[in-house]
Amino acid sequence: MMVRLRHAIVFGALATIGWSGSAGATFSIAACEPQSGVCGVAVATHNLSVGNSVPFARYGVGAGVSQLETNPCHGPIALAALAEGNGADDALAQALKLDAECTDGMGTEFRQLAVVSAAGGVAAHTGEEAGVYAGALAGARVSVQGNGLASEAVLEAMLQSFEGSKGPLAERLLNALAAGQEAGGQSIGVLSAALRVATEDGWPVDTDIRVDFAQGTAIDELRTIYDAGLARQLLNRAARSPSSESSRSLIEKAARLAPDWDRVQLRAARLSASAGRAEASQAYACRFGALNPVWANLLADEFDFGACDAP
Repeated sequence: MMVRLRHAIVFGALATIGWSGSAGATFSIAACEPQSGVCGVAVATHNLSVGNSVPFARYGVGAGVSQLETNPCHGPIALAALAEGNGADDALAQALKLDAECTDGMGTEFRQLAVVSAAGGVAAHTGEEAGVYAGALAGARVSVQGNGLASEAVLEAMLQSFEGSKGPLAERLLNALAAGQEAGGQSIGVLSAALRVATEDGWPVDTDIRVDFAQGTAIDELRTIYDAGLARQLLNRAARSPSSESSRSLIEKAARLAPDWDRVQLRAARLSASAGRAEASQAYACRFGALNPVWANLLADEFDFGACDAP
């Protein structure tokens, strides 16, 4: 069980914090793995294209978010400070201090910023103008934060999900985001979501996916995209030794993860055919043909699509 480094959260009602009327509504989680150095962020908001400027992450360095009134300078400043050996508190302080050099006219009272260091350490800032149910919670190399939340239970659910889970960081982040949504999410709903994870291998192993506009379904669609990307990686692994039993399992899992992606079904059919698994290949080919009959017509010499209609 991870030891919680900090448990500081500030929530308030409109009348007690002098809210200015800003329609802030964002919740996120940033974290780094202690051994691998993999760092990432999952975030959702009631605004367009949250993945464009809110999350930042660098392998072996750290991750974080600049939200509420996003300042695109926060990420580069914080990551540069961490890379120079500064702690999370100092990196956050530098980002806020230099806010005026890359400003949009907003002060730090309109910022919500979180920084997680791959070396250990978490820091968060929630400005006075963050509105109803705004704050942050921290654990070991993980920070959850939000504004415009349905209740304080949102961040609790996210942190509990993350700290109680195992597996790839990307999946843990995505699951935590979904847990926050299930706990109430944002009071005015979700419009966009993003998942960014920086690994030692870089592209194409890194995760950088986003849903820019999907009223009420952005987190679900983000998971669909993530599953599709994972399916592609599994097929890449299967292709290294398509005749092996492990390859069969990888292909089957990939096909299940992305049942509506024609390219995945086609590659599953081809890999199965190369391994001599004719029945499986035919089933994947039929699925591909149903998804994309025009493309299937172009591949009529490769697969027997006519057999797909047979009882």
